[in-house]
Amino acid sequence: MAHNLFHLLAEGKSVYYTTAALFGSTATGDPALVSAPTIQLLQFALLALGMAGSVYTARRIAHRRYQTATRRRATLTPYVAIIALLGAVNVWLFLLPMAHRM
Repeated sequence: MAHNLFHLLAEGKSVYYTTAALFGSTATGDPALVSAPTIQLLQFALLALGMAGSVYTARRIAHRRYQTATRRRATLTPYVAIIALLGAVNVWLFLLPMAHRM
């Protein structure tokens, strides 16, 4: 979702320009709805929200399924580790420059 947020916010006005061109207008300009730093901030916020939701879900499942704290922790630890690892990979990918393929 965060990746598609880039396309929506960085290329959103191109829908307007394309529709205007359909009716003969030559309107052009920057297709971005918001600036690149704003998009990146929103991407990180969405990523953090997704990670928090994933950890919360894993925690709820572990607490509902197991009665002892030791078993809950042993079950939850690998899930939190993989969520953190995948979250870190996503942050790294969002820090890379977006290069369009043509």
